[in-house]
Amino acid sequence: MKQSGYFPKFEGWCSGFCSLSVSLSVKPAVIKYIQSQKTHHQEVSFDEEVTEIYERNGFEYHPDELM
Repeated sequence: MKQSGYFPKFEGWCSGFCSLSVSLSVKPAVIKYIQSQKTHHQEVSFDEEVTEIYERNGFEYHPDELM
């Protein structure tokens, strides 16, 4: 992450995170999302966001396994 130059202040992953692959065509949107993630998660919790992503994409998950 740091080597790319996009996130020079990246300090590492937290204990709970979600990793998904996305199309290269949405790279600018993904970079913008990551750069504003701290502010974003003041409004939407990690659990709420992951649940919404899973449900929107039809993924099976167990709510008790989320943070």
